[in-house]
Amino acid sequence: MLAVETDLAELPWQDLVRRYWPGNERVFVSLIPNFGWASRSYKDMEAFPKTDENFKNLSDKPEFAEFKNEIENDLSRAPTPLGSTAIFLGHGKRENGFTTIEAGTGLLGRDAWLDIGKHRIVVIHSCSAGVLQGGFLGDLGGVPTLALSTGSLLVCAPVTEVPLRTARTLHRHLVSTNGPLQFGHRYLQALAEDPWVGVYTCYGFGNRFVAPRLKSESERIP
Repeated sequence: MLAVETDLAELPWQDLVRRYWPGNERVFVSLIPNFGWASRSYKDMEAFPKTDENFKNLSDKPEFAEFKNEIENDLSRAPTPLGSTAIFLGHGKRENGFTTIEAGTGLLGRDAWLDIGKHRIVVIHSCSAGVLQGGFLGDLGGVPTLALSTGSLLVCAPVTEVPLRTARTLHRHLVSTNGPLQFGHRYLQALAEDPWVGVYTCYGFGNRFVAPRLKSESERIP
């Protein structure tokens, strides 16, 4: 976990660590607004989430059609390996220090994220959605901090442009029915397959279970 200055938070820390960490050990990096947030939120790690339901808001642009169908199919099958997870897909546009996302319901500005905290995990496939702005809702601002401030425990979003194939690689690992229990481990598997996954920065607790009710190896989805 890193709590860094806003300018440094815009760096792809996971990719930097992957490149320069000594040895062969894989290290998962997550950023937090500040250690006060981490202390307050840690007690909620095992609490029952506000909702077990998953949520999606996916762009209708033709270039996303195949990936959109993939996400919809993965979230509709039973059993799903995800729980209390919100997934967004769309082009991102930086304006006035904030990334607006062109999702299925239209342009998502600041107000659109105020209710997202009922989902424990938020994954955003949108260029630059993970870029932060200082001085808004704490030490860090932007979409990730809005989600964390309203109750989410983990946000994963790219801090720069990201290839569509990379987004699909990350998604495939996140919805795998035989993957590790924790989000961070699945992220590292995707990173090993495609180094571009490293432009996705994670904010919050990377040891979140991908499904709230998966508490042990014996409860792994078959």
